[in-house]
Amino acid sequence: MPMSSLSAAGEEQTPDEELLQEYERFLSGKAEGTIDAYLRTVRQLMTWSADRPSHGQYFLPQQLTKTTVEMYLAHLERDGYSLNHRARVKSTLSTFAHFLIEEKGMLQRNPTRGVDLPAQQMLAPRLLSEDQRFILRTLVEQANDRRGAALFALGYWAGCRVSDVSWLQITHETSA
Repeated sequence: MPMSSLSAAGEEQTPDEELLQEYERFLSGKAEGTIDAYLRTVRQLMTWSADRPSHGQYFLPQQLTKTTVEMYLAHLERDGYSLNHRARVKSTLSTFAHFLIEEKGMLQRNPTRGVDLPAQQMLAPRLLSEDQRFILRTLVEQANDRRGAALFALGYWAGCRVSDVSWLQITHETSA
């Protein structure tokens, strides 16, 4: 038995662990935190994939298909993971697929290609009512506070950038 298939305690390693060790060596130029995150993500996919019907006890690289990636990302969504997290998972799986293609020759095509994640939903800005604007503006005026004036402007003109508020404040002060 080759030495690489023995763990430090002399126990035989699973095929998943051997593949993860090779992948870790492939990632050797990346930051330690990045390597840890990539390995954790791939290990979670391997565990999930091995539990699928007809996938057997271990993850097999040929099981990393577009369907597997789509179903795994859907699983993460159902479990409440954010769109940003799922995008990081997809990116990590793309890197893993690249390793399986270029270094191992185990895949022909990157299964993450063509897998689309929904666009980040933009929340509509909440506009203040006329009474709310009156109260806020009165409070800001009474406090004579530039920060409060900026907050008022942001609340009054939905979508107004901080730089726009600063310009309004400077323009107001120079014209007074």
